[in-house]
Amino acid sequence: MQTISLSIVPCRDRAVKRVIEFTEEQTLHDVHLAIQRALDLDNDHLYAFFLNNRPNDPTFEFGHIDSDARHRADESRLGAIGLAVKKRFVYVFDFGDDLRHDVQVVGFDRAEADVQYPHVVESIGVAPPQYSNTEDDEADGDAAWYESDGLGEGERDEDADDAEGDRPPQDEPPLRPELELLASRLRGLLENEDDERFMFDPRRYRRVGAPARMEEERHLALDVLSAAARDERALDDLSDAIGFDVAFWLTELPIDLSVAGRHDDAVELGSRLVEVLDSVVARRELPALLAAADRTDDAARLCAEILADDPHDPRTLFVDATISLARGDEARAESRLREALHWSGTDWDTRDTIAEDLAAVLRARGRAEDAERLDEAERRFRRETENRKRKRIGLPPLSEMREGPKIGRNDPCPCGSGRKYKKCCRGGDFDGEAFPLRTAYRGGIIPAIAVYWVGFRCGR
Repeated sequence: MQTISLSIVPCRDRAVKRVIEFTEEQTLHDVHLAIQRALDLDNDHLYAFFLNNRPNDPTFEFGHIDSDARHRADESRLGAIGLAVKKRFVYVFDFGDDLRHDVQVVGFDRAEADVQYPHVVESIGVAPPQYSNTEDDEADGDAAWYESDGLGEGERDEDADDAEGDRPPQDEPPLRPELELLASRLRGLLENEDDERFMFDPRRYRRVGAPARMEEERHLALDVLSAAARDERALDDLSDAIGFDVAFWLTELPIDLSVAGRHDDAVELGSRLVEVLDSVVARRELPALLAAADRTDDAARLCAEILADDPHDPRTLFVDATISLARGDEARAESRLREALHWSGTDWDTRDTIAEDLAAVLRARGRAEDAERLDEAERRFRRETENRKRKRIGLPPLSEMREGPKIGRNDPCPCGSGRKYKKCCRGGDFDGEAFPLRTAYRGGIIPAIAVYWVGFRCGR
């Protein structure tokens, strides 16, 4: 019998790790119980595993018997769910407090007759508490303040409860001069409300900025990263000082630069983000930035590194497919796109883009019938997913899809939603240039390859 070793890291304290060995006959429910024991959890809430590493994606949700998950964890044997070395997925316990744990397959072996499974083979760090003590600490602090104000234990001044600012203010420690200067520059960006740099697209969080403005942001971003390289708390201190998530702004800016055609600047800033912050998000986006800069060899190497660590990441699979197509390897591009489509689950922005481009590749290769079957399967998948959601909340299912001739973009959607087809199951009203693979296929290697793709922010 084969064994499977899993590494479990709680997201609330990534310095802690447990490696636990299971047999292939044990189930995901056994994994749940083992994690509970190994990390001193109370096993008093529901849980779920998400095998595509995207929390709350019902397509790959394996849950408790009492949950409404699509798959039952107690019926899912580890040897039958397609685990491979380096495969990553997420374990979520207690949906109220959202205790997430990163799980990764670290190896396979042969079971030993004298060993009882599961068993912990490696333990690093002390398990973090299931719940933080923040609420208790705040209650203790309140009691101490009341007592110091001459009130007895358990007594409260009602006027003080209702009045804003009765509690003595807590002075924030001043920023270091270097950070204060950076904070002042960041405030200058935020205070100019009419600046096009901060016109966020509600769907893709993308800004449109004048070249001079973006150059100012680029220099400021590099200065902020230099400060962060010297002080690991710099980003938190700056965010607190200006009331804005500086790390989010830093991660978005390389994409804005690439969309504006400044591909080399985008790669420079993206690489610096990976170097200084060790940002997983920035690292996953760097291959697309490299491809957009026409550095396909570098992009392909980085894709290979990322996929070696997480072989089912759909974004990286997509970029790898784009590179394969640009190199003329149509078979590999199609294979990568099909993998990416499978693991994208209900990340609809991601899935719709992949499906559109895969259909475009199939049609360009003279396989129009395969493309139509793919389109039909995607419409059916969306309808079934929506009906499961409607069933959970007590709504009737959408009507069955009608068979018939090809549907026009402005025709009513056949799923019965009442919306136009382009706004429903087709996946959005995008123009032809929105899909980098289609454009790449028509025109060879294009400078803006994969730029549209890196604008998607889902799963962050």
